[in-house]
Amino acid sequence: MGCHLETTFFSHTIRSLFSSFCVSVPVPVLFGCGLNMGFLDFLNANVRLVFVQSQIRRTERDFRLRDKLKELFATFRKTSPAGWEKWMASKDHGLGSLGEMRNVMICCDFLDPKEIVKIERT
Repeated sequence: MGCHLETTFFSHTIRSLFSSFCVSVPVPVLFGCGLNMGFLDFLNANVRLVFVQSQIRRTERDFRLRDKLKELFATFRKTSPAGWEKWMASKDHGLGSLGEMRNVMICCDFLDPKEIVKIERT
């Protein structure tokens, strides 16, 4: 049991540090080059992990990490609207039963369903 807790802590620590690092990278690099170099794989993996954790239990650490990711997503949406929309429509996130990424983001509380409806109407 102790090993499992250490592994969970280690994983969370690494994910948190990497998310903090991403926020500090210059936006043109992150959402310019990064999108072509596997950055979406990182985002997909983190969204999957947040989704699974939200189904099991949520801790204060999970909320802090989610807030960091929310900040990253807001920057992505603002800086690269075309890239953001393409990602929102994608279905290769590893949670196939949920359909498009936007559905996964709503389930994880990254997006508000009312906001999605408002955007789609414009």
